[in-house]
Amino acid sequence: MRIRACTMALGLLLLAATAQAQAPVADYFSTSSLWDGAPLTVNMTIEAFDADGIRCGYAVANIDGSFLIHVYGNDPMTAADEGADEGEMLTWRIEDKMPDRTLWVANLIGLFSDLRFENGAAKEMLIEGAPLAVENSPWSEVKRLFQ
Repeated sequence: MRIRACTMALGLLLLAATAQAQAPVADYFSTSSLWDGAPLTVNMTIEAFDADGIRCGYAVANIDGSFLIHVYGNDPMTAADEGADEGEMLTWRIEDKMPDRTLWVANLIGLFSDLRFENGAAKEMLIEGAPLAVENSPWSEVKRLFQ
């Protein structure tokens, strides 16, 4: 009986220790990004998109303007495209607007010296931008403004 209990306990320990497959993920962070010349304001949204336009990362700015965004890669266990591929360049948005510049600053972990997706990477970045001065308007309205 005791041998059976020990065997069962050992089996459960081995099952618990078995690593589960996990979707690839990389972390990007900033402590110095600017929007309209000032640090990001609390709860501003930061999004990452892969080359196919799939949103693969989302975060909000902290009270000091810093952020940490987890960017997810394609899960090799599924057929769907739900994230970035290894080595794929990402597109970034703040408050649903394209920034003026997105720069790689440094790697804490990773090989690529840029903002490409890299499973397991931790990269520091800088985003700078400003909201558009002219809101999207029908072309006829824009034309009328310059006549």
